[in-house]
Amino acid sequence: MQMPSKLQSLKAKTPADFLVIESPAGYEFVDCAGTFQWEPPKDFDLYLPASPRTCYKGNGPMERSNMTIKIQEPLDIPAMRVIKFRIDVKNPAKTPHVMLNHWVITHYNGLSGKIMSTAAYLSWNIIPQLASPFIQLIGDNVNKAAGTKSRMAISFVPINDADQLEVWAKLPAGFDFTGCQALTEGHEI
Repeated sequence: MQMPSKLQSLKAKTPADFLVIESPAGYEFVDCAGTFQWEPPKDFDLYLPASPRTCYKGNGPMERSNMTIKIQEPLDIPAMRVIKFRIDVKNPAKTPHVMLNHWVITHYNGLSGKIMSTAAYLSWNIIPQLASPFIQLIGDNVNKAAGTKSRMAISFVPINDADQLEVWAKLPAGFDFTGCQALTEGHEI
């Protein structure tokens, strides 16, 4: 991140500037102190090593988590200095609405509370997962011979609502789902 104006440090009678980094809705900072790391680690002294960080975890899928960095360096940080770090986050179960799927970084003036600069960055898409996937050959005489038909039971727990499922057989080449049926009423293949 780069701030277009300098970050003022704590002075005798002037409150320090601070940065607030907001996650997209539903994301959570895993451990504000433990997983935070300046990038690259050998350059930590070029960033904000004396500036404390605090994290707030949003409650619920629509709330944002945030990290506040209070600038307490011996000298002001000049404008446009690149500041890089890594921190672990827990992704939500599904991608938030596009209006809530941005990382927002805001620089506040410590004295007035005025916004000095702000930027938003589009986050990544979440790929929903299936829980407890299970596939098994079933039947009295389970037929495993090449070129024969076999019966499979497929079960899973969807993490999110869905209206269709795709099943692909990667191996063996030429696997054929012709003649497949769903045993549950109201479903079709």
